[in-house]
Amino acid sequence: MNISEPFIKRPVMTLLLMMSLLFAGMLGLQKLALSDMPNVDYPTIYVTADLPGANPETVAREVSSVLEKEFASLKKLEHMSSFSWLGGCYVLLQFSLDKDIDLAAHEVQRAIDKAYLPNDLLERPKLHRRSVNHSTVLYAVFSSSALEPEKLYHFASDHLQKPLSLIEGVSEVRLSGASESIEIEIDPIKLAARGISLEEVKRSLQREGASIPVGRLEERRLGLHVPQRLQTAEDLGKIAIAYRERTPVLLKDLGSIQEKGMNIDHFRFIGGERNETGLLIEIKKEPGVNVVSLCDKVKRELLNIQKNLPPTHHINIILDQSVWIQEALHDLEWNLVLSLILVSTVIFFFLGRLQDTLIPCLALPLSLLGTCAAMYVLDYSLDILSLLALTLAMGFVVDDAIVVLENIARLREEGKTPWEAALIGSKQIGFTVLSMTVSLIAVFIPLLFMGGILGKLFREFSLSLSIAIFLSGLVSLTLTPMLCAKLSPTAKLHKKVPSIPSYFRWYETSLSWCLRHKKTTLFTGIFSLICSLWVFQTLPVEMLPKEDLGWGTLSIRLPAGLSEEEIKEYQTQVEKSVSNHPSVDCLASWVDKTSLFMFVKLIEKTSRPAVKTVLDELEEHLEKTPGLSAWSYTRGLISFSLGDGNEGEFTYTLRSHDLKELQSTAELLEKKMKTHPLFEQVRSDLPTPSPQLSIHIAKEKADLLGLSFDGVQRALQNAYTESTPLILEKSGARVPVYLKLPIKDRENAESLEKLFLKSSYGAMVPLKAVASWKEETSAPHIQHIFQLPAANISFKLAEKATLEEATDALSALSQDLLSPSTRGEIAGEGSAQKKLLTDMFILLLLALLAMYVVLGILYESFIHPLTILSSLPFAGLGAGLSLLLCQTPLSLYSFVGLILLIGIVKKNGIMLVDHALQSEKPAEEAIYEAGLIRFRPIMMTTLAALMGALPVALGFGAGGETRRGLGIAICGGLLFSQMLTLYLTPVVYLYLDKMRRKNKTDYPS
Repeated sequence: MNISEPFIKRPVMTLLLMMSLLFAGMLGLQKLALSDMPNVDYPTIYVTADLPGANPETVAREVSSVLEKEFASLKKLEHMSSFSWLGGCYVLLQFSLDKDIDLAAHEVQRAIDKAYLPNDLLERPKLHRRSVNHSTVLYAVFSSSALEPEKLYHFASDHLQKPLSLIEGVSEVRLSGASESIEIEIDPIKLAARGISLEEVKRSLQREGASIPVGRLEERRLGLHVPQRLQTAEDLGKIAIAYRERTPVLLKDLGSIQEKGMNIDHFRFIGGERNETGLLIEIKKEPGVNVVSLCDKVKRELLNIQKNLPPTHHINIILDQSVWIQEALHDLEWNLVLSLILVSTVIFFFLGRLQDTLIPCLALPLSLLGTCAAMYVLDYSLDILSLLALTLAMGFVVDDAIVVLENIARLREEGKTPWEAALIGSKQIGFTVLSMTVSLIAVFIPLLFMGGILGKLFREFSLSLSIAIFLSGLVSLTLTPMLCAKLSPTAKLHKKVPSIPSYFRWYETSLSWCLRHKKTTLFTGIFSLICSLWVFQTLPVEMLPKEDLGWGTLSIRLPAGLSEEEIKEYQTQVEKSVSNHPSVDCLASWVDKTSLFMFVKLIEKTSRPAVKTVLDELEEHLEKTPGLSAWSYTRGLISFSLGDGNEGEFTYTLRSHDLKELQSTAELLEKKMKTHPLFEQVRSDLPTPSPQLSIHIAKEKADLLGLSFDGVQRALQNAYTESTPLILEKSGARVPVYLKLPIKDRENAESLEKLFLKSSYGAMVPLKAVASWKEETSAPHIQHIFQLPAANISFKLAEKATLEEATDALSALSQDLLSPSTRGEIAGEGSAQKKLLTDMFILLLLALLAMYVVLGILYESFIHPLTILSSLPFAGLGAGLSLLLCQTPLSLYSFVGLILLIGIVKKNGIMLVDHALQSEKPAEEAIYEAGLIRFRPIMMTTLAALMGALPVALGFGAGGETRRGLGIAICGGLLFSQMLTLYLTPVVYLYLDKMRRKNKTDYPS
């Protein structure tokens, strides 16, 4: 049976089918969304809660633990951690990738509603979703030298947030900065003099600000509405809190009322000649949206807004994801063109005729554009991985066309007409092409079973490449033989062109020698297998090489117990140190609890060292400041951070039922790791104990004076927490009203002596009459992982150290420290890398098994698949040695390169074995002839695949350094295996054929 015959005899049908495929591909290419990575929904949910005034222990006990208990029963929950601090907490929940995030959010909300939580919560815990599909695509800073921070926020809300939210594809526009608020500072002495408690002030504000429905008039059904009269600080000052001698005591008589910003020093931007307090604008995209197109729309809108702003207002884009995507896609497109040129050159070099060179090159656009059409139907995007797949496919998709063309050209060289050569040649090679295509697709089956976020990411890569390979086989068996029949010269060649050119005659001689010395050749193959295992054991491992995207983050832990002014001084000092670095372009800094975070954008890559070098220098410089602990991190396009604060390169997590035992164990282990040569930059997230004032209430005295225990606590809560008794609606914005004591009356322990409590008898009683206090220390925050107190020790590996060595060292160091109630494990990216290393070997075996099964089915043989796969040890050794010589670690990309390499190399074996099986000659003569006849197509397909991967191996373009390992693995494996496969496969064929005939293990073909 000849699959190609109908297509050769019906050229119009063939051309129309190919034109339809071309048109569908061009349409799909236009409609494909541009993105950085495939659309992967990573279902992660945050739950936040505020309990004003409560210390971390109370928050952890009464809020975090209660929520965790409810969440623990949620289905497909893979990770749960909580973080509790003074006055609030959050719980992080990560579900398995097959969990629908909408369903997860519904289940989490239902668990929140069931939780029995304190009545003092400001409001029920809030749920926040986080998904890669809703990722941030652009950050901008809005600042002004003419507006106060709170006015700036209000201005940005009206003039920036609202118009940006209307852009199609924007899912959320988030403002982070100093929002407008009103602060009421009550003088405790004035309160005591008038016999008023803070609770009365709080109730008066709530009463005056209440808005209740007042009904309607039945005639004409007129609704009744009482507008809120409170709009400004002046309105609040006129509220009557109490009456003394028939005279109202107004709120303004008890203290000061100011309109100001909330968290004024939360965010600051430093860039160019400006150093301004501003706010951060964060643009998030909807799933499946074209990132480049969306960012262009946002930038155009920001430009239009900037034109209408006063000269004192500035909008600065500090992070634009579309820039990286465009650079990476542009460079990959050039790689695509370069691959096409190199592949075409290889074909022309071997065939020597321009007309024959153009025929297989037509398979390239048809296969690649057809893949784009399929990607559009599958709702894929044109991203870094899919373009990488198309670039690599450049060397694969032409293989089948080359094999068909070369076989037809060989028959023409023997004297047959183009029509005869096309019919006979396509029939001879049809099953070979089918075997090559199906078995190469089978290589990607293990990648489809890869778990986690990496599995989902590379599933699109694998399917895109598989579709391209399938279409290349289809085009090679339809269009290629038809064009050979119609476009080739009709005249017979005057002289035969040998299958092996004269400058490759050395192969004929060397093959004869190897067939005479079979044992030596076979021993070489076994030795290569042993060497391959040794090489891969010595290779350093890095899961995902970090891209140099031109930015990074610094996290600086501040000393415990600092005042607001002291924190501000540290922030200014750190900003000055970082901004003075010659490689820093601009930075944004903000304070969060006891830490200072800095986003650092660097100058152009050509004018500075690598981003990691710059961040390491900044980190080392900041570490010299007494009291500061700094560390830096960069994120690539793929991140394994859960957002739980574990930003180190690797993390070792300790969990225990006993908090004190956990703290002592973590401290001891941290000290041991700092002295160990395998670990660098070891840091524990155990907080430095901060001072705490313990207040002891004398219950008998309190009862005697008419004060309850709860009443004393509420008085303290009202005095020393920023309660929010009222939220005003002002011009469509919500303005919180904070009630507190002045800073001078809540500065130190002596301030407590000024606090008076109102007894049930109406008398004002000083706090010191019923309470005593003393200073103690406590943890400023508490972390739980799966309901147990936890501590994280982040670290980086020393040069040439492996994760396996680090894991063994950690086991040895912690062996004497961990009690039965305490456990430790590698977490975060280290855990993912450890799992990947475990899965790599299994996935490679699955790839080999999948190919064996497919080849066994195609050839109806148990033996011949082994012959075809015998060349793989050489490929593995070549890939490993290439990675070692290029000082490139074994990463996820290079592992994918190994999978691809297996598929490419086995094509050589298929061509040799298939021809030998079709021959009616004795085994040794048949395999010798197969080697000579198939030498040219083998060299052509191998060099074409090598040229297709060469641009990737050279690491051209944005992010090219991360993908370089994939290209090196393919190029190195092909170069090394090609020198030996042509000799080993014939020898293995003879041994296995002899075994087959002796044992009769196969059925006749």
